[in-house]
Amino acid sequence: MKYEPNKGAYRFELQALPHQDFRIDLGGVISTRPINNTYLGFQYNLLGKMAYTFGANFYLGRFYESVQGTARIDIPTRLPFYLEAEYTYNDWDYFNNSKIFIDDTRPTFVEQSDRRAVLKVGIPLLNNGKIETQFGYTDLNAQYSPIDSYKFGNQLDLTNYNGLMGGIALEKNSLNRPQYASRGNLFRLDFNYYSGSETYVHGNILQEDPTLSQIVNKQTDHSWFKSTISNERYFLTSKVYSLGYLLEGTISNKPFFSTYKSTLITAPAFYPLQDSRSILLADFRANSYGAIGLKNIFSVYKNLDLRLEAYLFQPVKAFQQVGLQSVTFSDPFSVRQYAATFALIYRTLVGPISLSFNHYSEVQRHFGVLFHIGFLLYNKRSFE
Repeated sequence: MKYEPNKGAYRFELQALPHQDFRIDLGGVISTRPINNTYLGFQYNLLGKMAYTFGANFYLGRFYESVQGTARIDIPTRLPFYLEAEYTYNDWDYFNNSKIFIDDTRPTFVEQSDRRAVLKVGIPLLNNGKIETQFGYTDLNAQYSPIDSYKFGNQLDLTNYNGLMGGIALEKNSLNRPQYASRGNLFRLDFNYYSGSETYVHGNILQEDPTLSQIVNKQTDHSWFKSTISNERYFLTSKVYSLGYLLEGTISNKPFFSTYKSTLITAPAFYPLQDSRSILLADFRANSYGAIGLKNIFSVYKNLDLRLEAYLFQPVKAFQQVGLQSVTFSDPFSVRQYAATFALIYRTLVGPISLSFNHYSEVQRHFGVLFHIGFLLYNKRSFE
């Protein structure tokens, strides 16, 4: 803005450069664990009376594979809103993924895939916020060993769930980074309802020993709700130190599935550390729980940070295995779990370089060391 004395007024000039219509994103993760992947993303923007955005992304790796396609229309009414269609397919292979732990007493033999097709409607909420509703179809397939052993030729148990879902979410995000944030706030409150059918097909692992009990094939209808509130906030920040916290709570009346493993795989989960989504943490899953964490970030030198984080996970009623396949609840608030990490993160233009020492109180996942280059980010699962 420039003041012109002869006119007694201001002259306003705006110089703008348009964004490219088409964008390609390349990325990935290199890690000391078998969770390496390659990322490829596409986005095409078309601006007219309304804004159209078409996108797709692909993850390719040994542990995680995914494809997602989206189409969105932003409509500039007095209260602007958007319509978005999304299709997501994920595949998670936990087979032998637990060997990266120093203390590994029980390997994980689970392969899980899920897909969802949803239609979303969203409106803005203040700064950096939105309210979004969604409705669609979800499908989950899981193959797993009912016991903690597997050998070549075994036929795994199979659980399939498919049905409809609907939900509403309020989200406000002002974090300064997608991972390893040190400033800002991420608040999310959501409510989702699921209704569908579970099909269970037993494999042949338990048949090898006739003294072991097994559940015959069956199909069961399930309906439940899940509501989660989460708040990550960095409330004390300076050039050399940031202090933040994470509060999270989930309430759900999700019923038991046919077996202990299938109940566990489909249950709500808490992911406290950077590698938690790449591990099937049985003791950090529960229908209803509360969690709290404290985050300390020290700026050691320029782009080098030291992070000390600790978390407490308190399930209302923890899952307990009965025999080989059945499941029940523990007494209320009778067990709790802990997690902590000590990490050095160096921020680069292509993503973080991180070396972390992680600890979980879960018996078979005590200690782990992780070095990775790149963001550990994934598309959302069907039940998230």
